[in-house]
Amino acid sequence: MKFIRFLSISLLILLLMPYDVTAQSNVVEVHFIDVGQADSILITYGEKAVLVDAGDNGDGETVSNYIKKLGISQLDYIVATHPHHDHIGGMDDVIENFDVKTVMMPDVSYPTVHYKSLLKVLKKKDITLEKARKGMKIKLGHQVNIQVISPSKEAEYEDFNDYSAVLRLSHKENSFLLMGDAGVEVEKQMLEKVKRKQIKSDVLKMGHHGASSATSETFLKAVTPETAVISVGKNNRYDFPDENVIQRLNEHHISVLRTDEIGTIIATSDGENIVFHTDNNLISHKKDK
Repeated sequence: MKFIRFLSISLLILLLMPYDVTAQSNVVEVHFIDVGQADSILITYGEKAVLVDAGDNGDGETVSNYIKKLGISQLDYIVATHPHHDHIGGMDDVIENFDVKTVMMPDVSYPTVHYKSLLKVLKKKDITLEKARKGMKIKLGHQVNIQVISPSKEAEYEDFNDYSAVLRLSHKENSFLLMGDAGVEVEKQMLEKVKRKQIKSDVLKMGHHGASSATSETFLKAVTPETAVISVGKNNRYDFPDENVIQRLNEHHISVLRTDEIGTIIATSDGENIVFHTDNNLISHKKDK
């Protein structure tokens, strides 16, 4: 696998440099926004912007302010990986604050206030709603694509998290696999039905906040990431991420970046190398042992 540029990787040290929010048209940026025990990821390339999830109830303002800080007024796509509150809770507020072209989410409903609020604002603003399913693609530019890896149209799961839209962002030689809350059942199906080259990725956004329900040994070996990003809240009541999952990552010498430890994490890709930054005062992160 190509070298992801870390300073002193042999010492298991990552230097996270202060991030300059000045727009960079020649790179892909992936912002893992710190929304506590929730998910929100912003992907930009030139003037294109895609938001994947929008945090929990009350996170809409945080996510909106973060996007506005980058000078973005339009979102080409918003992807709701699945309609749990910690993924769509702030989405109605975000949609109210931006010009949104299209919203994509799996073809599943969830009878909650958050889900109903989302549908209400989509109708109010007459925004196109697409059903996320395997094979769909969002093209951001030349050799910059986001592909839906799961769920398939016929998918049926017992665990609602497994309906999560799993996305793979590719930028020339670099790739990011965004798992939403998908668990081991989805991982198994992906290994059986998806080509390995569509799974293998440099950066893995961990499924279900690092819970034991995801990131199996077999799946990790197939993805072979250099870096794992975990979106998780400090001292959360679920004790995420799971200690055994962290140990598994360490055994594979995978660098771990966690929002509960370093806040918002920003990856920039030039198509060959990936560099990680942070927008807070932290300047280093030592890999968990």
